[in-house]
Amino acid sequence: MRFSIFLRVLTAILCSFTLLTEATIIQKVYVSSQNFASVSVINTATDTAPSVPISANIGTRPNALAVTPDGTKVYVANRGSNTVSVINTATDTAPSVPISVNIGTNPVALVVTPDGTKVYVANFGSNTVSVINAATDTATEISVNIGTNPFALAVTPDGTKVYVANFGSASVSVINTATDIAAEISVNIGDTPVALAVTPDGTKVYVANESSNSVSVIDTATDTAPNVPISVNIGDRPRALAVTPDGTKVYVANRGSNTVSVINTATDTAPSVPISVNIGNTPVALAVTPDGTRVYVANFGSASVSVINTATDTAAEISVNIGGTPVTFAIATVTSVTITDLIRYSPIKVQKGILFKSN
Repeated sequence: MRFSIFLRVLTAILCSFTLLTEATIIQKVYVSSQNFASVSVINTATDTAPSVPISANIGTRPNALAVTPDGTKVYVANRGSNTVSVINTATDTAPSVPISVNIGTNPVALVVTPDGTKVYVANFGSNTVSVINAATDTATEISVNIGTNPFALAVTPDGTKVYVANFGSASVSVINTATDIAAEISVNIGDTPVALAVTPDGTKVYVANESSNSVSVIDTATDTAPNVPISVNIGDRPRALAVTPDGTKVYVANRGSNTVSVINTATDTAPSVPISVNIGNTPVALAVTPDGTRVYVANFGSASVSVINTATDTAAEISVNIGGTPVTFAIATVTSVTITDLIRYSPIKVQKGILFKSN
């Protein structure tokens, strides 16, 4: 639920000929559908899903997505089959069978480190966190100091820590990514923490406490939650969080009241009543575009997607080819570059990415 944008410059040199390059930037929103075992792809330029959903090599009950920083892969946690699928964003296919070795029971959340080397997977049913080597797509598993029913993950912008919301133990674990050793926080964490979001400056972690109808705030310098959770103007059963790229707002999807709350991070208050107009039924996931202008809301109960304008905090509801009930999002930006040798070469396609991270 955080985005950091970087630009990787692609230098193409083909012999000594003059080259003409033409680039098209395509920003996509990936939406998983549990009941159809598929992932839909929305083009944000048109807010349409022009293709049929991806289903080959997607496991059962896909309910979490994470994009690599270079924008080339989307990892999909398949809760029903205890596997993780890998989508190639250039082709929007999952070319290989899902990862299964050392993936625990009921994987429900994913996060990729900012350097793109590791993918952390929260395994709700086995009280563990798997760590995937992104270069090889193989995994290991952590269990010590992971609480009961790990449900959500977030990584700090510097990549040094991964936070784990433990649904069943009202706690948050903190993993040192250098050692993959964890510690646990419980003070001022509400009941059934289900979502996490780190501010872009890495100083705070927001925790959505679904059964307490509140949001806790962790100070990452001390790994403590020094104040009582935010509850005023937080709706019923907060389920998802997303921070704007400038760090000024945290959006909270309230699945029990069909609303979205907005927290001011300077004061850690939600000063206005939640957004309700054009928010669909049972909002369960959020994603902010890299430019911070829009927030996408997955409405599980109405099988729709809402789009919030962050300048006005007003929403519109869109109907797209979701292929079922949407449960989570990931936003990928892919640049398609056509390189043509003016003398003798045929056009070829090269992919480069505008790098960013999301949960």
